[in-house]
Amino acid sequence: HKAVIIGGDGTFLGNARKLAKADIPLIGVNQGRLGFLTDIRLDDIDPTLISTLKGEYTSEDRYFLQGQIMRDGVTVADQIALNDVVISRGIVGGMVELRVEVNGTFMYDLRADGLIIATATGSTAYALSADGPILHPSTGGILIVPVAPHALTNRPIVLPQNCSIDVTVIGGKQTGVHFDMQINDRAVVGDHIRIVVNPKPIQLLHPNRYDYFAMLRQKLHWSASLTEVGHRPRGLRDSGHAK
Repeated sequence: HKAVIIGGDGTFLGNARKLAKADIPLIGVNQGRLGFLTDIRLDDIDPTLISTLKGEYTSEDRYFLQGQIMRDGVTVADQIALNDVVISRGIVGGMVELRVEVNGTFMYDLRADGLIIATATGSTAYALSADGPILHPSTGGILIVPVAPHALTNRPIVLPQNCSIDVTVIGGKQTGVHFDMQINDRAVVGDHIRIVVNPKPIQLLHPNRYDYFAMLRQKLHWSASLTEVGHRPRGLRDSGHAK
């Protein structure tokens, strides 16, 4: 069996989480804007989608993040995210204050508008808008990107895929914890957010002609002249990621 998801990246993310335990390969048909995850055009269903369904494809494993919010030793939220887990300031008050540990080792205390913990898949989403690097999907790894940090020396960092990240909320009001920017929970001072990579991947199917770098050239307008690109928002963030 294969699942065909028609829509933008936001639609793909939501359905990918729902199908995470089904062990069904996913094919994305783009009806949205950028379409990093939905790489078959809607007007190319015949022949490209038909050929893909018939077995003419390349497969690729992508991994979810598993995020848990723990309060007084009790797990109050347990969600997965294909793109990212974002810890952010509330709509009132100042910056969020976080303590970040990796595999039990202290990394830093952070004052910022937020913190993005992203997969390679999510490195072309919100993390890219916050000046994070692009990770090729085959590299795996976990990307940590501060959002508007108080200390300008807080820079993005890529960590091994098998590590665990513990974030403790040490300050801030109405701190939000967002999974793919679609599932939203609240955290209070003293809460711990533990994030690891779920060991079970999800399989994406691409047409045989799929080329990751060609996709980046198209979506991010690499190799284009300034007159061809025009005036575009920095980071080219797809609104579908925030749905």
